[in-house]
Amino acid sequence: MFFQSPHTSLRKLSLGSVNQYIMLMPSVSMLEALFTSMDQYLQGLFVLANDPATEVRNLVNAFSFCRF
Repeated sequence: MFFQSPHTSLRKLSLGSVNQYIMLMPSVSMLEALFTSMDQYLQGLFVLANDPATEVRNLVNAFSFCRF
């Protein structure tokens, strides 16, 4: 995953892309794919929640309020 990239712009873009994918998930098979990777996704979110870049942390917070 690009969540661990040393480049802030790639971390922001990867988080935004994955979040859009989850929000637009139209089928059961895609939900199954999410559940298969849920642990890895959540671990990445926890790492990004403490990211040194404010923009990345803001994306993590914005998405968590949007989904839950």
